[in-house]
Amino acid sequence: MSVLRDRILVSFRAQGLMKTLGAELVLVEDGEVHIALAGSPHISQQHGYAHAGAISSILVSACGYAALTRASDGYEVVTAEFKITAPPARRLACEAAVLIIRFPGQAPCRLRALSSIAWH
Repeated sequence: MSVLRDRILVSFRAQGLMKTLGAELVLVEDGEVHIALAGSPHISQQHGYAHAGAISSILVSACGYAALTRASDGYEVVTAEFKITAPPARRLACEAAVLIIRFPGQAPCRLRALSSIAWH
């Protein structure tokens, strides 16, 4: 997993948006990736909460990297579908689907990831 973690870390550090948001890669395990986002006025919406755009950006990256931990060597992943539902409470339910891109001539494979985020 160390080689894969290093690969994910290099990829994560190359994402300009993650730098802009101040996001941090904190955990890489088989099928699970955690990205932390510290609260800041720079990522807030008009009511002072973290903007859903910032939250969804780290979520879609975490889902993609989690899928990558399960992909075979030499494969990459890209997001094929991403859905967010924000109920009126301070809870954010998210669903992402990722598409594993195979080498030319091979059929792609879909994976789904579900997440639920609550903040206070």
